[in-house]
Amino acid sequence: MQTRERLVRAAYEVFLQQGFNAVGIDQVLQKVGVTKTTFYNHFESKDDLVAAVLQWRNAQWPRALKKVFEDAGETDAAERLVLLLRQRDEIWELPKGGTGLFTRAACEYPAGQGPVRQAIAEYRATLEKELLSITRATGAADPEALMREIKLVLAGVAGMNLVGDTERVNETAVHVARQVIERHLVSAPKKKAAKAPPKKKKR
Repeated sequence: MQTRERLVRAAYEVFLQQGFNAVGIDQVLQKVGVTKTTFYNHFESKDDLVAAVLQWRNAQWPRALKKVFEDAGETDAAERLVLLLRQRDEIWELPKGGTGLFTRAACEYPAGQGPVRQAIAEYRATLEKELLSITRATGAADPEALMREIKLVLAGVAGMNLVGDTERVNETAVHVARQVIERHLVSAPKKKAAKAPPKKKKR
């Protein structure tokens, strides 16, 4: 494993457990066993390291999502949305009731135009892309609206975990998601059955 990747993975582990502001570069360097000179050969600053960690995770979680679907043998798009919420902790590698890496980043880097905010924007775009590919497959009348509502449910779970209100949160999220999905599918236009060709009259 290359030094840059070792630094990213080590930083990911401590950031996930402790957040970003509470962790100094020295803590990551000690975990990897490299010097500050080596660190600055790969990253200009701690913010660059944080952004690299977020970008690395943003490339990983869609693969985890696909594996969850494959392992469950789930092909129905509506049920895939439910499964995404039900197995959120596994997809984003979270301890039960834990706060996600991207939620932490958004809280600890609330503004600005730096590399961390750019990485957060990239994650948001990836999340919307992955959700939209599923909502389109449900046959919903307005898949973009369904995507936004499911994203809102996910954000609600993240927010409740952030403040420590974790009792039955995933179960509630699944219940809400099912209602949202059902409403969108009920309003979807039904496909008309193809008319059979007229029978030829016997002479």
